[in-house]
Order: sequence, then structure tokens, then C-alpha cells
Amino acid sequence: MTSTPTEDLAFVLERARAALHALDSSARSLRDRLGEAFEHLNAIDLNAFPVEVLHDVLALRHRLAWRQAHAAEEDIRATIMRMTDLEIGEAERLFRNLLARLERLGSRLPP
Repeated sequence: MTSTPTEDLAFVLERARAALHALDSSARSLRDRLGEAFEHLNAIDLNAFPVEVLHDVLALRHRLAWRQAHAAEEDIRATIMRMTDLEIGEAERLFRNLLARLERLGSRLPP
């Protein structure tokens, strides 16, 4: 059984909201929050994302994963800990832009 675009978007929004909640938590460092947020978003199959945001998703995944692949690390959190402050800030900006676009797309969902 395949899911509908509406079901996919609802699932993506659920995970995106969990990622935003992790990112907005003030209890931990930005690096820790970014790692948790990335895990929420990385759990979503690329096919579930609306085509309008696919470029943003791929850009964010690349931003966080290129260093991981280069260092041959398996843990994205270890990779994030090695990122510079500038890279962390850019990744957070990409995350927030993606989450805002997903929320705007979510406004299309029926109540």
C-alpha cells in the first residue's frame, strides 16, 4: 500500500516539527540540538518530501553529511561536533528555512 501526497506531507510535517522542537530546545548546545534535529529529518525517505522543498532537503543533508563521508565517520553527531561555528550557523539557517517552507506547504493540508 502506498501513501498519498497528503499523508506524506503530514508525516514530513510531524517529523519536521519534532526537528524544530529539538532545534529550539535551550537545554543543550546548538551542536547537540542540530544533531537531534538532523536525525528527525534524516529518518524521512526523500520520496516523502514535496518536490518544492527537495532541493532544500538535499542541500541540508549534503551540508551535514559531506564532512561525515570525508572523515569516514558513521555518527552524524560526531561529525557535527567537528564542524566550525560558521558551518553550524549555516546548517541551522538551512534547517530553519526548510522547516518554515514545510510549514507553509502544510497550510495546504485539509483540517
